[in-house]
Amino acid sequence: LKDIEDRKFLDFIGGISVCSLGHSHPEIVETLHKQAHTLIHASNLFYHPKQILLAKKLVDISGLGKVFFCNSGAEANEGALKLARAYHFSRGNPDKNKFLAFEGSFHGRTFGALSVTGQSKYQEAFKPLVPGVVFGPMNDLDKFLDILENEKNLAAVIMETMPVEGMGVFVLPKKFVKRVREICDQNDILLILDEVQAGIARTGKMFCYEHYEITPDILTLAKGLGTGVPIGALLAKDSVASYMKYGQHATTFGGSPLICSVGLKVLEIIEREKIVEHVARLGKLADETFDKWLNKGLIKDYRGMGLLWGIDSVKKTEDVFERAFELGLLVNMLGSNTLRIAPPLIISNEEFEKGLNILEEALK
Repeated sequence: LKDIEDRKFLDFIGGISVCSLGHSHPEIVETLHKQAHTLIHASNLFYHPKQILLAKKLVDISGLGKVFFCNSGAEANEGALKLARAYHFSRGNPDKNKFLAFEGSFHGRTFGALSVTGQSKYQEAFKPLVPGVVFGPMNDLDKFLDILENEKNLAAVIMETMPVEGMGVFVLPKKFVKRVREICDQNDILLILDEVQAGIARTGKMFCYEHYEITPDILTLAKGLGTGVPIGALLAKDSVASYMKYGQHATTFGGSPLICSVGLKVLEIIEREKIVEHVARLGKLADETFDKWLNKGLIKDYRGMGLLWGIDSVKKTEDVFERAFELGLLVNMLGSNTLRIAPPLIISNEEFEKGLNILEEALK
């Protein structure tokens, strides 16, 4: 990237996990140009080939059954909450309408998504929010499981497969995630996984839930699926999606030919260039590097997988951020303690190592 003074920057933010294929990838530019000359928008009264092809591709690679396209992660999560309530209502359980979410979670800023976001700083000015939301602690997973087992009338659990915004990147234990899946199955509670940030190859798997050997009932995607164009996707098992009737949920712009053509091209490039494997390799390099920094006393902790990491610096995080910027590296602060690293997935080994070297200098 370059600023208005022609200074070059190495991007370790990736548009906040959005620019999966970097900036102005030539194939994406070509795809947009070609589709814009064919058809930009058709309304939601009609199907079009690109929408069907992208939906089929997402179904094939996720193991889920149906897809609803929208314009953002917040919209995808909003749709997920509506689908969960529609599922129980249509099966004769209208009282089963509560949601369990993590304290410190982030699911978006629309009204429903904000209601299941466990951070009061985002909510305060907009209360009262949607009722029927219960929060459990992220730093006491046994207590969260206890709430899940004993809270009455839960429609769904909604959680980020890798929580990012609230805890400064947090890798959930595999045993915990599998237990959540088991309890949900035993109690007719839907499991909604928010992979708006952690999905689409970001963690070294196409979907973050693959690390845990489970499948959600409902999955939300956005960010990296569009590599910069506005897209959101709500996926669900057929057994769940069938309870949302036609016309109960809709969007004007979601799933347009222009946007779906980009989503298809993103997935094509990820598969063709073996990006998932590339991200997994760079994730191992990052883990080894951060462990060295920990032993050197440069950082207090680090968490993450693939190309999504949070590191807690010994120095004041704002000072590290500013020094990295001076040295030509773009990173992002999560709160006052953590730096987020989420570069484009196509970053080369050499570029990644260069960025790590700059960041190490900034940490000193």
